[in-house]
Amino acid sequence: MQAPKFWYPHKRGEVTTSAHLLAPAAALYDLGVSARRKFTTAQKSTVPIICVGNLTVGGTGKTPVVIALAEMLIAQGRKPYILTRGYGGKLAGPALVDVDHHDAADVGDEPLLLARAAPVIVCSNRPLGARFAISQGADIILMDDGFQNPTVHKGFSIVVVDGHRMIGNGKVFPAGPLRENARAGLARADAMLIMGAGSSTPLPPILAEYSGQILYADLVPQVEDGALKDRKIMAFAGIGAPSKFFRTVRKLGAEIVAEVSFPDHHPYTDKDVAQLKKRARDLGADLVTTEKDAVRFPKSAKGEASGFTTIPVKATFTTPAALEEVLEQALKEASMSVETVEIRVSEDKRQPKPLHYLEAALFYTMIGFFRLLGLKWASNFGGFVARTIGPRISGANRARRNLALAMPELEPEEVEKIIYEMFDNLGRTTAEYAHLAEFAKNGLKEHIELVGWEIVDRIRAEGGGAILVSGHFGNWELMPLALKTLGGKGAEIYRAPNNPFIDDWLIKQRATHIFPVQIPKGAEGGRALLKVVRAGEDVAMLVDQKMNDGIPVPFFGREAMTPPAAAALSLRYKVPIIPARMERIKGTKFRLTISEPPALPTTGDMSLDTYNLCVWLNEFLETAIRERPGQWLWLHQRWGKFKNGKLESRGGDSADDDGAAA
Repeated sequence: MQAPKFWYPHKRGEVTTSAHLLAPAAALYDLGVSARRKFTTAQKSTVPIICVGNLTVGGTGKTPVVIALAEMLIAQGRKPYILTRGYGGKLAGPALVDVDHHDAADVGDEPLLLARAAPVIVCSNRPLGARFAISQGADIILMDDGFQNPTVHKGFSIVVVDGHRMIGNGKVFPAGPLRENARAGLARADAMLIMGAGSSTPLPPILAEYSGQILYADLVPQVEDGALKDRKIMAFAGIGAPSKFFRTVRKLGAEIVAEVSFPDHHPYTDKDVAQLKKRARDLGADLVTTEKDAVRFPKSAKGEASGFTTIPVKATFTTPAALEEVLEQALKEASMSVETVEIRVSEDKRQPKPLHYLEAALFYTMIGFFRLLGLKWASNFGGFVARTIGPRISGANRARRNLALAMPELEPEEVEKIIYEMFDNLGRTTAEYAHLAEFAKNGLKEHIELVGWEIVDRIRAEGGGAILVSGHFGNWELMPLALKTLGGKGAEIYRAPNNPFIDDWLIKQRATHIFPVQIPKGAEGGRALLKVVRAGEDVAMLVDQKMNDGIPVPFFGREAMTPPAAAALSLRYKVPIIPARMERIKGTKFRLTISEPPALPTTGDMSLDTYNLCVWLNEFLETAIRERPGQWLWLHQRWGKFKNGKLESRGGDSADDDGAAA
């Protein structure tokens, strides 16, 4: 198909009568594109996906850009696989392209060119193709085209625009060349690349409004200087924009005596080849075509004796440093969008009970209400309700008993003030769950002050991951969220709620806005946790809860069953522990303070070293709690259960309030 002339009028942006007549059809087409995107759930991948697409039908130079990105990634030691639909080929896939066995009739023309740079997967079903690429060893996927395909979630998208034709008359197909409304498409694009024009070239108003990163590049012919100078040439091409190729041939100094255009992706036959050669002989001219056309020749016309001169092109960027910067950004953002790994506790623990349905209904209603209020008002309202009701419920007595055990020197009014502040913080945190998306988007700009982040940067520079540990301080969900926002990659350890419906909702929210990998505490998540640590990625966990099968470690002067996982992983895999705490300063303003990792000597005795590190962690928690006791969640049974007003020992006997639990 060749683009109608009214798509690209002589006066850019002009809308002709033909385009106006096709406006109703264009509106229906655009409605269909929008509806498909709205009602299709994009599947996420377990590796980053970078998409190189365009806004218009026809060629813009995507394929050379994909090749350039693949070469850069390979140079960085990555294993990119290129995923493409394989337009014009008969194989539905998934299939790994083999240039020695496949031809354009099998996989299309572009995959054969791409396969010279990196492994290529052809598949009409993009999610299936992505999974197949991963099974073959891909650690990153480059999508050639597919920007409008909603079935796969792209972590980063680059839109390529023809610097000569731009977006034509600016209308949607069939009234114009656009695959979708330009403004809607650009809203999803992370970068825009203008191919064949410099930064001084005026952009159409819609493109000029784009606020993202803009790159500039040219398609540079890979031929020797003077190779076509003063030669009589018959140029032919079956690509999206043959005129671009003809201009290139002229710039090389050739005298074009004939131009022949074929439809894009045209499959050449022996008859086509014979007619081209005959006409060229009659004109006394040499035949010149594109590399993309050459791979579609019949076998009889391939090889050095084919009689055709092929002109390869390479994408050359005006500012290579800008491309490297965009690629670095793409890798960072695409890595954050990988498929959520949601490991559930065993199914026997997740069997819903009748009460769970009622709890879930109330919970979803509450979350919907908080979303309607907006972040600030939801936080204020949640705090008001919790601090008003919380101190009066029976659960508050557990907090009072815990305070009496940990800080017996406090006066009754001081205890009540801490209880009041604790419930205010708990209510606010509960309401803020409805607005994790806002924190993920603007948290570091508007809500979270960072102190000591240079410690994390230093440890990252040394290579490998880290174990970020904290307690239930402030809004504890914002600690791993900040780590992820600043480029952290890894997993979050969570305690599964008893209600399976609420558990599902919380995991989805955390996986979407915090870490995509969610691992439950306990045996179910143990193997996944080891995998994350061995991969050198980050782990975020709270270490201030009682664990029945933990180890007894002093905490506020009494032994508390303490989870040893963080300490054991740190010692076994030489991963630094980074202690952190989140403080609520006022309302929805927080301060995240990072502290130096512990520097404890090791004895060689794994059990003793683990115990010593757990002692250090409990001391860190205790210090932080004493500084801001109202910021910590005192509702945990950190030292065990109370019976008849006394703390039960682990053996079942009660310990006196002024004695240590055994």
